[in-house]
Amino acid sequence: MEGRCKHATRERQPQNADPALKGENYVDRTTQETREAFDLRLTEIPKIRKDNVRAVEILVGFSPSEASRLSRAEQDRYFADAKEWFVKLFGGPKNLLNTTIHGDGHTSRHMTMFVMPIETVKDEQTGEELGEKFNCKHWLGGAKRLSLLQTRFHDDVAGRYGLERGILGSKAKHQEVDRFYAKVRAAVEDASLPDPDPPKHRFLEIPTTR
Repeated sequence: MEGRCKHATRERQPQNADPALKGENYVDRTTQETREAFDLRLTEIPKIRKDNVRAVEILVGFSPSEASRLSRAEQDRYFADAKEWFVKLFGGPKNLLNTTIHGDGHTSRHMTMFVMPIETVKDEQTGEELGEKFNCKHWLGGAKRLSLLQTRFHDDVAGRYGLERGILGSKAKHQEVDRFYAKVRAAVEDASLPDPDPPKHRFLEIPTTR
């Protein structure tokens, strides 16, 4: 989490971000402040298992093609509405660790949030609060539940800004930016001569060029 947070706060400069545009970013807390909030919240949970997921990173964004359609004010409102939605979903501000908005990347602006998946346990009959526990599966248990969560977010928030939901059942896999660029560099270093008659429409696509 600390490594991911340093990436989000730009305490560690990623390869796909422009240092000259750092002023376009918004950072709620530093990595140290985030860690302190995390450690303090842990002390409030009576029982923690070794396999408990203690924090979740959430990415909120939109396609680069939408950046020109949405004004800066609309983008800011979208991020604010998204933050409010996720904070409410994950049990309130006490479970929110950090929020950052990035405007220094080569793609469109996007927001990163770190939350702790802590569920308030209630008596099924009386509704009385019995305590708190980590329960990431309550929100993100399985691909179907995650897909439903994405659809619900689109219906409640993103759709109001004219954004389309991502492709249902997409097989695309997220790849860490640093790992992606490492693979690109390795491909260039190990490149051999092309075939005499290469197939048409073969290209390597990276975020900034094609």
